[in-house]
Amino acid sequence: MKKLFTLFACAMFAAGLSAQGYVDLTTETYDESKSDDQTYYFQGTDITLSMGGRAFKIVERQGWSLGINFKNKTKYTINLPAGVKVWRVEMSGYSQGDNWEYLYGWGAGDQDGYEFADPIGKDEQDNMVIYTKARYPIDPCEVNPENEKVPTPHEHVAGYTFATLDFLDEAYEGSFDFFFAGNNQLDVALRLYTDRDAAVQAAQGSGGSGTAVVFDADNPLYAALGLGEDGVTVAGGTEIGSIEGVISFKIGAEDSYKAQNRGPFFIGDTTLKGGLQGNSNPKDADGGTPASTLKAPVQGAFFVADVQQDGYLYVFQQASSNKAYTIFENDDAIGYVYSAVGDATTDLGAQYGFELQGGGEYNYLKDAGITAVEWPEQIYCRNIGKYDDHCEAQEDGTMKWTKNIAKGGPGLIKFPVFAGCKYYINANGSKMTAVGFYFDTTGDATVTAQNGDATITLLQNGKLPGGQTAIRMVNSDNKAGNVYFNINGQRVDKNAKGIIIVNGKKYLNK
Repeated sequence: MKKLFTLFACAMFAAGLSAQGYVDLTTETYDESKSDDQTYYFQGTDITLSMGGRAFKIVERQGWSLGINFKNKTKYTINLPAGVKVWRVEMSGYSQGDNWEYLYGWGAGDQDGYEFADPIGKDEQDNMVIYTKARYPIDPCEVNPENEKVPTPHEHVAGYTFATLDFLDEAYEGSFDFFFAGNNQLDVALRLYTDRDAAVQAAQGSGGSGTAVVFDADNPLYAALGLGEDGVTVAGGTEIGSIEGVISFKIGAEDSYKAQNRGPFFIGDTTLKGGLQGNSNPKDADGGTPASTLKAPVQGAFFVADVQQDGYLYVFQQASSNKAYTIFENDDAIGYVYSAVGDATTDLGAQYGFELQGGGEYNYLKDAGITAVEWPEQIYCRNIGKYDDHCEAQEDGTMKWTKNIAKGGPGLIKFPVFAGCKYYINANGSKMTAVGFYFDTTGDATVTAQNGDATITLLQNGKLPGGQTAIRMVNSDNKAGNVYFNINGQRVDKNAKGIIIVNGKKYLNK
């Protein structure tokens, strides 16, 4: 089975320095005449790698042999000569251990001397943003024929970009230390962009290379429902949109649905405008609200996506800042990216968003110590403390949400999906108005929405705009600082030694 995601083929790191604006540090550009076990030199550049005594060797995996061989949990350094700036670093590789590559790095930065000390894709610090193409080494929904109790590991596919370091806000200069936290050895090729224009071009992303499905009259599955202003009963399991061989999007349970006209959203040349909304609030099997119980809905208005291909799913909706949203992978609530049009006259601003992060290998909320999902505006308050009028600091350092904002507008939820999994998508205390969905395998789509005369960016190359960062949500009954993680992303005791991460911030316990 393919590892998430086999996007960027080996050709990305072709031999030599053929493309203008970047240099490749690979086994084929390695300069044997100058290099030793301490310092690797490369043809056509003065950029070097400090290797701490690691002997150079070439390892071929699946026909790919361009990766430099690294040992896990060992410090290495990219050395930039004076006057050279790097705007973007792409890492492509293969893990010889049981886990895929997880990248850590540090340099001149915050008060602890660390610029970045978090798994890829989980944070941004100072001038660097981390993008990831691969996070989960095991498919949570694939049955392992050798042991049904253990999920099936993905095949580790060599030679695609698994992480990108983006310095477009402020170029990196000097030296940059990093290490990998995986098992055994890793073979990684690096591409360093020394020209900003080339880096910007590389950062454009697909911006619309996936497939969109709109819930409107042009969609025959949707049109067959015959929805109008009056409610029409639709049976659970009714398909309302599909991409052949990729995804089937369905009504979750029998309910009355009405047609809606929401949006528009824009992805590349595609416009999404339309929608449908149910009549009954979703409930779990015990009659509880899924956001409060973290149990998947079985009744009321919700949607189900049956997925046949690994990738990313974007669900477009009429979002509300005072309604909680939950996504379930089979029976488990998972993390997601939320972005929506806000209101510039409120503390939300014209656009607001966050990444609600799960934990462990599967992005499950329960593995991050999350027991309930709050409203988007409450999440903002407790984790970002951005509000002036609606959020107050408490004596213990936590933030308390104090006043309802309740703004609605076009919004989306994005999350990774895996073949063989079933995803339950719903609002809580309300009925989600779904406009359509979009699927891609790269997770880097740029999405905008119309709000009056203004065009609002919801995602830029798959990321939240404006420097918004990933968060680990703090529940109303879960004070900030009582969930601790080490730099491997593992939950630890508060007295654990070394670097620990508390509510998204790093501390050094001695």
